[in-house]
Amino acid sequence: MIQLEAYPKPVELTDELVADLTAKFKDDGTAVWKKKFITDALEAMSYRKCAYCECKLNEEGKYLQVEHFHHKDKYKDEVVLWSNLLPSCNRCNLKKGTHDTVLKPLIHPVRDAPKEHLSFQQYRFKGKTEIGERTIKKLRLNDRKHLQNKRYEIGSKLLEEVEDVLEKVRDFKQGINTSVRKLDKISDIFWNLMEECTPQASYAATTSTILLNDDAYPKIKTFLQTQNLWNEAFEQLEAAVQYCALDLANNRSHPDTIIA
Repeated sequence: MIQLEAYPKPVELTDELVADLTAKFKDDGTAVWKKKFITDALEAMSYRKCAYCECKLNEEGKYLQVEHFHHKDKYKDEVVLWSNLLPSCNRCNLKKGTHDTVLKPLIHPVRDAPKEHLSFQQYRFKGKTEIGERTIKKLRLNDRKHLQNKRYEIGSKLLEEVEDVLEKVRDFKQGINTSVRKLDKISDIFWNLMEECTPQASYAATTSTILLNDDAYPKIKTFLQTQNLWNEAFEQLEAAVQYCALDLANNRSHPDTIIA
């Protein structure tokens, strides 16, 4: 989970429309939030990802659900209140269910910084706070079948690709293929890997944490710096990766290890 930037309320969602839709929901329970301008804005808010687990929506049968942070049946006046709506996958929406986030708060991906409540260890999230622990438990964010195995899959692939880049760096240093074209290729590949760890990418909290804590990262960065290839654009890209990354729950544990 990463922190999402607040997205402007759709212009179509006027105060008058909010009042009308809320009244209709109270009257007959109609799913008044199922409006294309609402779902489009929510998709844009989260880069078409679930705000909680970061799976890509509209892929692999994971369709967007309009999630009411304060449950619609308990807080009917907030049924189309923009600040109460989040994009969610069906799994997370069902796990959260009718949980009362007023009485027992969970992490709100827009209002809260998840990294203040969550840390990372062995492809699992760990709670740094009571809210973090409650969020993990309620949403089952360490679900092995649907989430933990997926994190391991993408994390392992990322580490293999990073190691391949480091091998290319070693070859260059040893005088094997020292052309400008080779240098540019190393830079481009590493750039692409870093982009897989930015807010737009699926499971960005996982990939960013793994990348920044891998021993190869500073070695490749230093190499690019010595070759005058680590420029301001790379600095900005690194800041985007750092924005997503979580602390390791145990600094002695490498994120590439996993318990069967």
